[in-house]
Amino acid sequence: MSTAVYTVSRRAYAKIVLHAAAYTSSSVNGVLLASKSSVATNSVVVTDAVPLLHTRLTLSPMLEVAFEQLDIYCEKTGQTIIGYYQANELLTSRDLGTAGAKIATRVHSVEPTAFAVVVDNQKLATVEPENALVFHNIHDGQWRVAPNQPGARKQDSSSRRFELETEAPAVAAAAVGARLHRELVDFDAHLTTPSADWLRNDAVLAALAN
Repeated sequence: MSTAVYTVSRRAYAKIVLHAAAYTSSSVNGVLLASKSSVATNSVVVTDAVPLLHTRLTLSPMLEVAFEQLDIYCEKTGQTIIGYYQANELLTSRDLGTAGAKIATRVHSVEPTAFAVVVDNQKLATVEPENALVFHNIHDGQWRVAPNQPGARKQDSSSRRFELETEAPAVAAAAVGARLHRELVDFDAHLTTPSADWLRNDAVLAALAN
């Protein structure tokens, strides 16, 4: 069986890190997008990240509203939700937890190739930018750290590999240094300010493109 490669783009990685930096005293989560055409191939690029919550990370009716809006957005743009991401409040926590696992499973129930990501907050604080994502696969209904990563079970195997686009950590670190996280809007913020651009975050994308 050939190995499928999942590459997280600089833009998607930066938005994950910016979301975590925007709400350092709470947990945050969101979803990862890829083009529908790429999901059926062995080379999937995660093109974007959409930030969802920074308050209670639960599978709530309001979160279902967010998923409904996401489905409409993805249909218009030819994308699909390929993954779930989460950054925990506690510096040393790298677990999805019960609530996070339920949300990730909800994503996986719609897209069978979906995976989950947890941010290793300690790696965000290093002097030299490095990959802070811990990838998870679902196995027998349980989310486990993907092979070849710290914390993975030796007996686990997978026919896919996860990686970052070149210089993604450096781009994210520069974005945080430029205080771009102050511009990021998630679904929670959208509920307070309905005009807030949580699906695209064009202001952030424009700054990242410069």
